[in-house]
Amino acid sequence: MTARRLDTTYTHLTWSEHGTLVTKRRAPSPGARRQFRNEWRVNRLVLVQPPPGSTPAMVGHDAQHLSLTFEAVDGEPFGPKYPPQLEPGDLDAMAELAQALVAYSPRRRWMRRLDSVRRLRASEGAVLIDWEWAGLYPPGYDLAFLWFSVGEVSGALAAIEARNDVGEDAFLLAALIVELWHLQWFVPPDFRAPHLATRDELVGRLLT
Repeated sequence: MTARRLDTTYTHLTWSEHGTLVTKRRAPSPGARRQFRNEWRVNRLVLVQPPPGSTPAMVGHDAQHLSLTFEAVDGEPFGPKYPPQLEPGDLDAMAELAQALVAYSPRRRWMRRLDSVRRLRASEGAVLIDWEWAGLYPPGYDLAFLWFSVGEVSGALAAIEARNDVGEDAFLLAALIVELWHLQWFVPPDFRAPHLATRDELVGRLLT
């Protein structure tokens, strides 16, 4: 297998010798065990009730070491977290997947967790590879996260908003949650000023 070996923010990744399996081990933190349990339970549900699109199967776990082991997927990311451009059709593929997840709620849990760096382009189409925050956000969050990530892509924001099917206020609230979270921790300096402006725009639209 020649899959690109991705990194991750919250966990340490260990690949098997031949690259067919990858184990995620959560870094120590006050909430690490609770977050591990959430991700483990979500991936058990995913095995029983598959989501829209493809996702790698969880094949093992170690509760003591807070680790989960998955089948590896041979593919490439759609792009960096803030892509300056996307290949033709990629934006539509990601937006369609985000929309499809709105109705995916096994056992009444919101199973939503997308960002542009955690979806792969593989031979079978878009593949979801990260469920660590699933069930923790409101309806419309996936589409809003995509909206947040592709702001540098020409025409992308309007195209995504046109696909919104959860209601304007729900979408704007989800987008504001994404903005506030990333402004607190993760937005690079070059992105901070425009995202502060976007935050203010979202607040204004919600109050209008």
